[in-house]
Amino acid sequence: TSVGEGFMQEYARYCTSLTSLAVPDTSNLTSVGFAFMSSYATNCTSLTSLAVPDTSNLTSVSEGYFGFMYSYASNCTSLTSLAVPDTSNLTSVGYGFMDSYARGCTSLTSLAVPDTSNLTSAGSNFMSVYANGCTSLTSLAVPNTSNLASVGYGFMSSYANGCTSLTSLDVPDTSKLTNADSNFMTGYARNCTSLTSLAIPNTSGITSAGQMFMGSYAEGCTSLTSLDVPNTSGITNVGSTFMDSYAEGCTSLTSLDVPDTSNLISTDFRFMDSYARGCTSLTSLAVPDTSNLTSAGSSFMFSYATNCSALLRLELPAVGWFVGHDISWNVPSGRLNYLKGYVDNPTDLAAWQALTVSPKTLYTNYVRSADNVILE
Repeated sequence: TSVGEGFMQEYARYCTSLTSLAVPDTSNLTSVGFAFMSSYATNCTSLTSLAVPDTSNLTSVSEGYFGFMYSYASNCTSLTSLAVPDTSNLTSVGYGFMDSYARGCTSLTSLAVPDTSNLTSAGSNFMSVYANGCTSLTSLAVPNTSNLASVGYGFMSSYANGCTSLTSLDVPDTSKLTNADSNFMTGYARNCTSLTSLAIPNTSGITSAGQMFMGSYAEGCTSLTSLDVPNTSGITNVGSTFMDSYAEGCTSLTSLDVPDTSNLISTDFRFMDSYARGCTSLTSLAVPDTSNLTSAGSSFMFSYATNCSALLRLELPAVGWFVGHDISWNVPSGRLNYLKGYVDNPTDLAAWQALTVSPKTLYTNYVRSADNVILE
């Protein structure tokens, strides 16, 4: 009824000529150690189908360096279908649960997810890189995480990274989470070049965020025409690269908002570095609210607007941090005389107009006349 760590780990790994592969009878197992069947068929590039073990009676999965069924079918490039194990009786899973499960399965057109509806806690790298590089996927489900109250780092980072045929992608239910560890959803949809819309997770309950919170979340999603931002109003401190490259290279976006950072009191390095970098169709870009910020790391907003060659509007909040700190957002020099700043609070107007002289922030970013800061 139980097996220890590494059960059938790497069993057929790199068997590149295999065209079929059976799985063991595990129907009586109730408990397994870490690395259970991890890398079982990794790089079996000739397999066109692959079954999964019967795990319907499993109630316990041990914590360890390699996760439950980690990289099970990774780089099985000829697979056209892939089932998922029955995990409906699990309430807690450790590190790397199904991390990289179907990574690089370039012939898959659809991919289901395991039943995680009873999970209340998950270790680090929970389903991270799950479908990374599955370039033929036209549909991809997301796990039911509605009962999850605790997750480790790398929660669902790079989940669909490089799924270039996806046109839509949902997000997991994160409404019960209060803490987001490092790499929470970093690169979640990065380089999903066919996506025309992309949801965002419910982060309204989160009060603490580690490094790379949602960095590169939609980076390289060149077909996106709109992109929302997460609710970060409850967060007061964030780790490095908070939302670094969030929308970098989203060349079809015409406007982009920013998360609510009004309660932040400190940031680490590369806070929102390259946030909208290479968004060549953007005509409107918001600036984050730094009104309560007392400390910021290096490269705070470096390359924030690099190559945003169509920018006409900067949506300006309270002037905050920029009163005493001259920050380049790398706005292209060609925006001089075209780019204007817009404020919606009369009390902010004069403060921003004062930053249109050298070497202040607006001047550095090619808004060089007080007349180009406008109250709306």
